[in-house]
Amino acid sequence: MTYIQIILLILLTTSCLIAVIVTIITPQTSKKKKEIDVILNKKIYNKTSYKNKSDLIVLFVQELRLKEEFNEEAFFKIPLLLQIFYLVEGFNDNMNYDNFLEFLIGSSEELINKTLISLEKVEAIKAKESLVKAIEILKSHGETIETIQEKEGYTIHDIIVEPDLDRNYKLIEELEELDILYHQQKENLIELNLAYFDKHKDELWEELK
Repeated sequence: MTYIQIILLILLTTSCLIAVIVTIITPQTSKKKKEIDVILNKKIYNKTSYKNKSDLIVLFVQELRLKEEFNEEAFFKIPLLLQIFYLVEGFNDNMNYDNFLEFLIGSSEELINKTLISLEKVEAIKAKESLVKAIEILKSHGETIETIQEKEGYTIHDIIVEPDLDRNYKLIEELEELDILYHQQKENLIELNLAYFDKHKDELWEELK
């Protein structure tokens, strides 16, 4: 399961709540962007409670992608601020429910690189450094993002049961140690992400008109 698919599963539990919010604060006579169920604009965003803002933004991105195709090409067509927010949110959700290895297996090289850029943008320095370290651990054991991608769909235990058992075992061990360290010094990515979004949101409202 890719980390973007993980987001979908997590958001299923919140989508009903957001739908209710949007129904309440969206004028019934509005026909703008009728094909989109989740509407995001200045008025709706400002009326949404702080704890629900992240879900609203992510659900809106999902709607934009589903208008075309649910793939990376469609994703990279949406406004940059939404891309940054979505990638940081996705990384945070993945690390809350999985680990670095699962993130690397479930993400393309382009998504990983753009996630690194997005983490830097929102000043999630420790998170970025940890992700860079995870990639360095792969390389130190003769692996790259590309070779890990070839094993996409495998579980951690499947990867361990490879011909070079000792090397892979050490790789898993080091990544697990990194997982522990990451959670010990973890930043609040939700707050950092929303702070960056709020700083640049006026530009987004213009793009979405």
